[in-house]
Amino acid sequence: MFQQRRDKRHHLLYNLEVIDAATSQMIGHACDISRNGLMLLRESALRPGLKFDLIVVLPTVLGLGSKTLRVSTVTCWTRRDHNPSLHCVGFRFLEPDADTRTVIDLAVKLVGLADN
Repeated sequence: MFQQRRDKRHHLLYNLEVIDAATSQMIGHACDISRNGLMLLRESALRPGLKFDLIVVLPTVLGLGSKTLRVSTVTCWTRRDHNPSLHCVGFRFLEPDADTRTVIDLAVKLVGLADN
């Protein structure tokens, strides 16, 4: 069963392209992220409990050698966006390693909106 997230999500300056690694198809855009998950904007809903290996395409402003972040995830929830043609989908990262957490932290720092 879904548990309420504990980490603060950070809205991103850029909506980052997200690709399903199994199909190589873009499945939406990440619009916020935390150390333990992300929220994706997409045209259709996804039911909770689906597992995905996602590739998040990182902007070149991060200055990283790798331009992508690959994470194993599970869908937690779906709801309609304010724009009725889009859905917001919450994903939880499944046991990200230390290197992945470092890249996530750097992404939040460099492309996340400042918290007020």
